[in-house]
Amino acid sequence: MFQVFRLAAGLRWAPVVGLVANPVWTASAVAVDFPTSIAPLGASANLGAPPAQLERALLRAAETETWAPGAAPRQASRGAGLDLYPTVAPAVVVVRTPMGHGSGFLIDADGWIITNHHVIAAAATDMQTGAPIVDINMGRMNDHLMHVLPDAVPAIVYRASRERDLALLKLVRKPSDLATLPALKLSPAAAVPGSECIAIGHPAAGLLWTMRQCDVDGVGDWPSEHIDVRMWTLRSTSQQDAQSLAHLMAQIPKRRVVLSSCGINPGDSGGPLVNARGEVIAVTFAIPPSGLDHFSYHIDLSELKSFLVDRPKNPDLQIPDAWPEASAWELHDCDRNGKMETLVFGLGNGLVTGVLCDLDENSCPDSASVAAGQFNLDPAKWDFEFALQPEPEHRTFYDRDDDGRVDLVVIAGSKDPALRLAFELKIGTWVRAEKPAALLDPTLLPAAERARYGKILLALAGARQSK
Repeated sequence: MFQVFRLAAGLRWAPVVGLVANPVWTASAVAVDFPTSIAPLGASANLGAPPAQLERALLRAAETETWAPGAAPRQASRGAGLDLYPTVAPAVVVVRTPMGHGSGFLIDADGWIITNHHVIAAAATDMQTGAPIVDINMGRMNDHLMHVLPDAVPAIVYRASRERDLALLKLVRKPSDLATLPALKLSPAAAVPGSECIAIGHPAAGLLWTMRQCDVDGVGDWPSEHIDVRMWTLRSTSQQDAQSLAHLMAQIPKRRVVLSSCGINPGDSGGPLVNARGEVIAVTFAIPPSGLDHFSYHIDLSELKSFLVDRPKNPDLQIPDAWPEASAWELHDCDRNGKMETLVFGLGNGLVTGVLCDLDENSCPDSASVAAGQFNLDPAKWDFEFALQPEPEHRTFYDRDDDGRVDLVVIAGSKDPALRLAFELKIGTWVRAEKPAALLDPTLLPAAERARYGKILLALAGARQSK
């Protein structure tokens, strides 16, 4: 969970090893491997990204290169916290993906878990069900301390909503160290400003099962009632300004939120906010910019209850988005013909999150226009026929009939790349393909696009393949 109103100041970019330009490739050449070591974005990368991608990058799960469990010591507490911690904390879980971790909580003894959509957005894919899969770590209370259980249990994502930033998971089995699963009840009443509340989660800079006792400070609609948006609206001096603001707001998901005085941090996303009776009144999801960290944002109980209506019996089919989470982007002319056909996205640390290629070059700008600052990225106008993502697993996306829509997604297993599955669009409906295609297959594309496709792949993989 990261700041949602602005990028952190002072972003720095890793040195870039340039893409190999104009490589030799023919349609009959031996296919290259998936480019697993794409050069990071450089210092000239464009900061920012389309709203949907930028929001996902800012709200992504707390990064953890090596996950090392710890435990929060119990300290003296005022009010209800001392009594509630032993009953609430055991139902709070750690949600881990290949890219980081967040928090979550059990809502019944059958193993159903609530967390944020952005926590599981970087989840790998389960090769059996085709649904996203994460690892769950639980804990046990012993002598007023929470101790993490070593048995990590997989959980399948049954439903996810980017609009509400909620996800519903189910454990594939119970932890070997627990006979029964603790769970939290949802409050029958909504949060009220001035009431006492408690947040428990796993802050990346703190300890597991850290408790914060605080107050509900406000309830409202996100983002329209956020004070910055209200002030922007009041300061709009022209119809054009008002229309621009309305256009921006229309692209941001709307939801009911609770504002609290809890000291939330990255890693707390998906954790519960409970009332003085230990009942869930909201789900943690965001913090404001630096300097305002005494406020925290949580998804209101009404959103959670609506999300849980008609709980699915089987995992919903969730097709990965070809547009990856990103906070910066670059354009490249991989075949050196003057057209910038390759769009590379990445994060603030330079890590490449995805590549979208306009193989027929019918929407990409020329290099002169880009150099003159005359190109503005608009996802609705970027027509790509091929895309790939290196994380959290190898994924490729194809527009086989060149109609402007992805119609084939191929995924390689994160633990065993030899395992593959694919989703294809048939008569307007996504289905799981009976026979997965290869990750990289030029025959899936029109013949006129295959040579450029190969040159782009060689350019992306050039740093590795030239060794």
